Amino acid sequence: MRTHRGGPHELLTREEREAWLAILALTLKLPAALDATLRETGDVLLVEFIVLSYLAEDPGSSRRMSAIAKESHLSPSRTTHLVGRLEKRGLVTRHPSDDDGRAIVATLTAEGSALVRELSPVHAEDARARVFNKLSTEQIDALRDIARTITDS
Repeated sequence: MRTHRGGPHELLTREEREAWLAILALTLKLPAALDATLRETGDVLLVEFIVLSYLAEDPGSSRRMSAIAKESHLSPSRTTHLVGRLEKRGLVTRHPSDDDGRAIVATLTAEGSALVRELSPVHAEDARARVFNKLSTEQIDALRDIARTITDS
């Protein structure tokens, strides 16, 4: 791992600036493009699709709200609002946990499950076209490792 030894207010080096601008472009443009495809196809945002997909992956199609927040990298408040929107659309339900009545569980409805099945191949095709088809296997491995290093710190 590289450690910068400059002062606390020193500007980025040319290499750092180029990498930083590329990261910013990626983090701004890619989610917007993925959002547009999902909105056009299924009238959901990327973050909503991510939450619906997490629920679909669970054998019972249910997860605690706290787990959804953690897996989605969202605040508990944002998760509550987002799941509330999905609930109003009939895509999920919310209810107290059977194990702990203080915890709230979100459960995917049949309509939500159908939407995930419809959108998953569209999203996979979009992700491949925008990212994976442009990279070698080694670059995909490196991208995963870099993203994990940054997000896990």
